[in-house]
Amino acid sequence: MNPTRPTGNTSRLRAQAGSRGNQGATPATAASSPARTARPIRLVSGTLGALTDHRRRQIEDQLAAGPEWKNTGLVFTTAVGRPADGTWVTKWFHRALAEAGLPRIRIHDLRHTAATHLLSRGVHPKVVRELLGHSTISLTLDTYSHVAPALHAEVASQMQVLFR
Repeated sequence: MNPTRPTGNTSRLRAQAGSRGNQGATPATAASSPARTARPIRLVSGTLGALTDHRRRQIEDQLAAGPEWKNTGLVFTTAVGRPADGTWVTKWFHRALAEAGLPRIRIHDLRHTAATHLLSRGVHPKVVRELLGHSTISLTLDTYSHVAPALHAEVASQMQVLFR
């Protein structure tokens, strides 16, 4: 990802697409499919700050690398600007989880966790669909149907309050 010209808490991002270990991955927009156009993603100030700090460190790497630097426009790169290897990123992620005393999960599980929490907190499925880049709302609702029972209980509770 590469933030460019942040406005408030919205930033333009480019995400690296590619499978695990794919060193030749090509940059993609924040869309989940190369055929889609980029979409804005609102970031909390802490995330935007972390990306800004990381960008400063990356500029230092670029200066240190000199002519060896490959300008890919990505945030998560090697010390010479090439796309970060997926296997290395996964190992780093698992090491960070272990140090924090958290269970081992896949990086992709973070996406599912975020979507599940958002839906269970009442965020409209259309907003979650847009954030995830799903092509249809039915894909989002089918994928996260396990959240529905809790939502039904909340609706029943709200109806009780409404008719008091």
